[in-house]
Amino acid sequence: MQAAETKHSRFKLFGPEYSFWLPQIGAGTVLAFEIVLAIYDSSLALLLSPVAIGCLFPLFWWFPRPAEAVEQWGPFLEFRRDRAAFGVGMFASARRHTWAGGHAIWRLATPIRAESVRAGVRVALLLYYFGMFAIVGAFLAYIALALLVAVVILIVILAAFLLWLHISDSDGDSMPGNIAETRYKSGFFGLDPHLEHVDKYGNKIGETRHSDGFLGLDPHLDHTDDAGRKVGETHDSDGFLGLDRHMEHTDDSGRKVGESRHSDGFLGLDPHMEHTDKHGRKIGESRQDDGFLGLDPHSSHTEP
Repeated sequence: MQAAETKHSRFKLFGPEYSFWLPQIGAGTVLAFEIVLAIYDSSLALLLSPVAIGCLFPLFWWFPRPAEAVEQWGPFLEFRRDRAAFGVGMFASARRHTWAGGHAIWRLATPIRAESVRAGVRVALLLYYFGMFAIVGAFLAYIALALLVAVVILIVILAAFLLWLHISDSDGDSMPGNIAETRYKSGFFGLDPHLEHVDKYGNKIGETRHSDGFLGLDPHLDHTDDAGRKVGETHDSDGFLGLDRHMEHTDDSGRKVGESRHSDGFLGLDPHMEHTDKHGRKIGESRQDDGFLGLDPHSSHTEP
């Protein structure tokens, strides 16, 4: 009789009553290991965090609502899988495989009878599965963002370079504005002799006046825009050893922006002025024109 009671007690200790607590004991052990691991190796603890989250379900088996909620994920995953199967577009194939894989993983834990353990396994596996897709998506988004930033930087550099070229070419103009013609004007009662510059539409864009400079020691031409603001000067220059007579143009700050030289043209039959920028590139020519019946003497400016 005593032997039978001992056998029965041993059965109760190692039988179904004991096996009922095995998931709870295992889950508690894993969580304790996760806590210790977080202290010594946080990266590995982060890698095992989905397992730790899944262990919470069997550990708190007496609170079944979270496990019951996980059970409701099945119809949702199935619905998303079926909907993605008929999707079209650039990412349709990726969505189709993603939701199909998620539903298949959810079904892997179906044979597990204990609801809390089944929910924990499903949560852990789905966290790993969708977490992997999230990491890959974040990496691809980072690459796309890096490429976008690189393209924007290249566009900004290209725009800055083109702007610099435009400014450089603008600084190289030998005369202010887009001058098409220049006419002599005597001014009010002949007291203000100057040259008036107009564009190709006949709009006045500037004037040029002679100036003797300080104490008459610096004779030059002053260029102003249509508002009367000084935009540059022109000085005569003999060049190296007096062998290269030309006019040197500067902006309002005194920086050289171009030169003008007289040219007789082919066989001396085409006398004109050739204008170059500060780099020596030819940017235009000027010729004397008497106008209709010689009644409108002026200078015509052309681009090369």
